[in-house]
Amino acid sequence: MKYLSKGFTLIELLIVIAVLGVLVTAVLVALNPLEQLRRANDSGRINSVSQIGNAVQAFYTAQGATFPTATGGFQ
Repeated sequence: MKYLSKGFTLIELLIVIAVLGVLVTAVLVALNPLEQLRRANDSGRINSVSQIGNAVQAFYTAQGATFPTATGGFQ
């Protein structure tokens, strides 16, 4: 009597599910949306600090080589 296989065995299905799980995990680690967001925020902060530095340098140049002091305004 011949045995005709018309489907997958439980072991075969479990192996496929495990392989898909590993692939999905690898893709999520590669893309990592939180890391992408952190990089974008860091880039914005670096740009802001750079612009503040440029503004201080422009003030220094315009005021005859003197940096701003903390004597006036808020203390």
